[in-house]
Amino acid sequence: MQTPSPGEAPGAVFDPERVDRVLRSFHLLRHTQGKWAGKPLDPDPWQVAYILAPVFGWVRWDDEAEGYVRIVRKLYVDVPRRNGKTTLSGGIAVYLMAADGEPGAQVYAAATSEKQARYTFDPIKTIAERAPALKGNVKAYTKKITHPASGSYFTVVSSVAEALH
Repeated sequence: MQTPSPGEAPGAVFDPERVDRVLRSFHLLRHTQGKWAGKPLDPDPWQVAYILAPVFGWVRWDDEAEGYVRIVRKLYVDVPRRNGKTTLSGGIAVYLMAADGEPGAQVYAAATSEKQARYTFDPIKTIAERAPALKGNVKAYTKKITHPASGSYFTVVSSVAEALH
């Protein structure tokens, strides 16, 4: 059985400007390791087509929010090693925390152990610390990155991850 396309949801419309906004935000971030260190965090075309565009582009009107909201609320990415999952996750996490416009956004790196969750959190923390566009806008701590202007944060959680909503 195939997961329904977000475009099949009632009232769904695709907003390419929302995808462009995510891509512009990613471009302001920088790779932190290897041959790409210091270069803009520009996602590969397959990451845009299969992950970013569907997640951020498909929206529907929400009367309570008095505006359009994303249809896709959960994302699971399963690709082989060395395909940029952590980098892509980092861009998404930073965007959701600091650029999505949602006050009090809560973004988590969750795993069964803190050590495992930190494999994702630590590189994202480095991206946030080194991004010139985020300087003065985010604060990085040992287990948490905050965006004080919106009251949003990104944090590492473990063992209780299954208890979170």
